Amino acid sequence: MENAFEKCGFETFDMPSSIYSIGYEAFRYCEKLRDIQISPNIKIISSATFIFCKNLTNVKLPDNLQHIQACAFKNCRQLEVIKIPASVC
Repeated sequence: MENAFEKCGFETFDMPSSIYSIGYEAFRYCEKLRDIQISPNIKIISSATFIFCKNLTNVKLPDNLQHIQACAFKNCRQLEVIKIPASVC
């Protein structure tokens, strides 16, 4: 679902394992978001998923992630911790 959480005010988000895809710009302008754990069932981080999440500092990606599309973390200037799994091409 595109723009599903756009401009939401939450600071952390623990994505449930029942989520299998993240839509385009799903977390766009979630300016308070600091920490997110991505569902272990996500294979692709869509384009601009976290665009303008200016306070995002920590992202936990699943070990079986396959692809991160263009600009997925554009303007996430506070991003400090992100471990990209070897499975990402």
